[in-house]
Amino acid sequence: MELQGRLVRLLAARTRRAAAVFLIAGVVLLAAPIPALAAGLTVSATTMAEDGGTVTVTVSHSDADAVSIIIDADGNDTATEDTDYSVSGELSTLGTSITATITGLDDSEVDPAETISISGRAINVEDFTGFDISYGPITVTITDDDERGVTVSPASLDIDEGDSESYTVVLDTQPTGTVTVTVTSDHTEVTVSPASLTFTTSNWNTPQTVTVSAGHDDDVADETAELTNNPSG
Repeated sequence: MELQGRLVRLLAARTRRAAAVFLIAGVVLLAAPIPALAAGLTVSATTMAEDGGTVTVTVSHSDADAVSIIIDADGNDTATEDTDYSVSGELSTLGTSITATITGLDDSEVDPAETISISGRAINVEDFTGFDISYGPITVTITDDDERGVTVSPASLDIDEGDSESYTVVLDTQPTGTVTVTVTSDHTEVTVSPASLTFTTSNWNTPQTVTVSAGHDDDVADETAELTNNPSG
């Protein structure tokens, strides 16, 4: 091919990232390449609080025909949609980018941290250089804001020696299983009955009664006893 005094432009295979090649009098000149494609799966955070925390998820590929967000692709997530979190926004669309928001849902249960597995997918079906690309997964952890505790009523008792009074105990939050509250006294003359209370997922907010009895002693001084109500399980 005669090159002297001619400009011959050769374009690489049909792709948006190809550089243009110019041959001028036998000298090869490379034009600046087109920038690389923007592509991938991104999340705004990998932890969120259950009481309204949010994570924004985006899947994009600037050469895609369709993109999608996949939640719990392997079925192993410990968090459940509509119980532990909600999703707003579409999860699939025609185009190059999609965004959805995951929001934590508050409850009164004391739970371990729960997880959501998020993946992405980008597809190009029109070009002869078509693709089907998967991204992720990325794990997002939902942190629990509930602490196991009890409420007693009344908060204090005045008991004459030889008499007894009572108070009630209730759990502050719904447990995921059986919880035993152990009741103890730091005074040998003050006894409690029963010494333990059992709460379940169904009766956790129903008050249970503890009877406190004060024994006789030989002195005339008023004394104080501290009762401990310790939940476990």
